[in-house]
Amino acid sequence: MDNSNYQDGGQVMTDEELKQQLESMSGDEILDAYVQSLLIEKGFTNLDEETESKMIADLKERAIDMINFSIIDALPDDKAAEISERIDNGEDAETLMNTAVEEAGIDAQKITGEALDKLRELYLGENKAEE
Repeated sequence: MDNSNYQDGGQVMTDEELKQQLESMSGDEILDAYVQSLLIEKGFTNLDEETESKMIADLKERAIDMINFSIIDALPDDKAAEISERIDNGEDAETLMNTAVEEAGIDAQKITGEALDKLRELYLGENKAEE
């Protein structure tokens, strides 16, 4: 890692401090922070608390859907069909996905990162192209 600096509530953090902070957060908290950063990047910085919460919840749901669909897409076809059917029948998606990922030996972190990058690209639309 390089010695880049990041903002945390107005405070500058080093890569190591950021890494430590992320390691102490749950996946849910990291996803919340990610989608909140998308809102900021999109220019939604003066939202009231209720609107911001609703937008974060919506983006988070879309992110989870994209991640799940990307992971299912990476599974062998027979396993993907089985998982989809079992989820449709009410079984716990997270447990099924974790088991399937483990059994298939796919890189869930890489797939998750790619899905979040795709969500970012879709959500920011033309703003992303201007960078």
